[in-house]
Amino acid sequence: EKARIARDLHDIVAHHMSMVVVQAQSAPYRLDAVTPEIRTEFESISETGRAALNEIRGLLGVLRSDGDHMVTAPQPGVDQLDELLLGSTRAGLPVSWRVDGDRASVSESTGLALYRIIQESITNAARHSPGGPIDVAVAFGPQSVSALVNNGPSPLGGNQHSASETTGGNGIRGMRERASAVGGMLLANRRQDGGFEVRAELPSMPA
Repeated sequence: EKARIARDLHDIVAHHMSMVVVQAQSAPYRLDAVTPEIRTEFESISETGRAALNEIRGLLGVLRSDGDHMVTAPQPGVDQLDELLLGSTRAGLPVSWRVDGDRASVSESTGLALYRIIQESITNAARHSPGGPIDVAVAFGPQSVSALVNNGPSPLGGNQHSASETTGGNGIRGMRERASAVGGMLLANRRQDGGFEVRAELPSMPA
């Protein structure tokens, strides 16, 4: 139960807080006639959001409990994917997507894992490559569903996905746990151009 709470805290709260930070960081570049006072206010909002995210990560360290991967609470799934992607664009993220195939055969547990993996991938891209393009491709097949989230390097410069996030960060670790829990697999790798790629393959119906 503690592991489930930890994953949900990270996936839900961190995602939306990251959207707030991204909007505040990008607003001076997207809006006209931003005065120095307004720019300072946006910077303050960004700092507050980042501080909240750091506190959330600290709480996750207390709540996490390795070995318990069960997901029991009702959560969003494939029917909410479109709103997730549209909501990301409304937050100012340069997200494009393509969804192919029939999603009706996907189980609730696989749908939840897919939703959270895409949500977390977008959150990571927004946090580590602000302003970089994000491309999401989902293909529903008769036996499995595949997801590919690619994000390009940030045009604003700054930090990209670090090696620690690739191998041991809570976000990617949680995505791998979700994929494994339904019998699937997930790969996360830095691209040669400085971007990042997350690739997941999940069974439509867990064994």
